[in-house]
Amino acid sequence: MFSGYLLNKSDIMWDIKSLKKMFNLNKLYKEYNIKYFKGKLGDVVFNVYTQDKNDIPSIAYESTHKKRNGDYSADISFNAECNWNGENIYKTLLHEMIHYYHYVLLGRGTILEHGMLFRLTQLRLLICHGIYVPIYGGKTVKIKKEV
Repeated sequence: MFSGYLLNKSDIMWDIKSLKKMFNLNKLYKEYNIKYFKGKLGDVVFNVYTQDKNDIPSIAYESTHKKRNGDYSADISFNAECNWNGENIYKTLLHEMIHYYHYVLLGRGTILEHGMLFRLTQLRLLICHGIYVPIYGGKTVKIKKEV
């Protein structure tokens, strides 16, 4: 699955322009929206952020906004200090898109961010598409390789 690490500090600081270009995030978002979420997700803006030393470590987050016309848009932000590679950024993008999808379905966020609804969507993606979307958490993330 993953090559091993996510929250170890990177030797480089990512900026959003290079992150979007290297991993083709806009194209990938559109493809995933159609393939996994039936095109129900609206616009997205990608950002990067740096972790404050007092914050709980995170690799990404999503915030959804309702527009005046009733449509939704989201900001998906990636930690600039993570060692991003193709696999972990794609899975992280899908993870954040699940949160966005629930907001669009329910008109609000869920009380339990990684609760039953998240896990049901996670299971649907695994059964219907053969893709596993991890739930991250804790101070460091070590993901074991599948054997």
